[in-house]
Amino acid sequence: VDPLYAVDLADPARPRVLGYLKTPGFSEYLHPVGEGLLLGVGLHERGVKIALFDVSNPAAPRETSNLTIANAYTPVFQDHHAFAYDPSTRLAFIPYVGHHGRLRTLFIEVGRGLAVKADLDLPAERAFFTEDGVYLVGWRMVWRLNYRFEKIGEAVLG
Repeated sequence: VDPLYAVDLADPARPRVLGYLKTPGFSEYLHPVGEGLLLGVGLHERGVKIALFDVSNPAAPRETSNLTIANAYTPVFQDHHAFAYDPSTRLAFIPYVGHHGRLRTLFIEVGRGLAVKADLDLPAERAFFTEDGVYLVGWRMVWRLNYRFEKIGEAVLG
């Protein structure tokens, strides 16, 4: 259990805890995804937990949605650049390695809750969102996808 704390830093000499939430798992990375919302990527048991937190009321933060990938690991745990979020599409990119042992590409839609939009067998380590799609970069490869998550181009690097 890893508490999520809301802290008032208005007076840096006297920070105050306004509220906290105890939730199963441990968020290695937190990213703002809207007014009063945080997306957490972390561990729960032996898997990856992706959680949406409503922190609009600092006295009572709450978890509003979560997804767990059992027996998985994500590079986001050690490298925050492995995570990408696009506010215009409300899509989060999270690479992960599951029980199959290969790097995969996960896209999560962030709304009132969390929804898996695509889970692709592409070993991407980074994502860059554009108006008409997303570019994925993996070891020696670049892929271009549209927002239906169809591959519309690829290039070998080096």
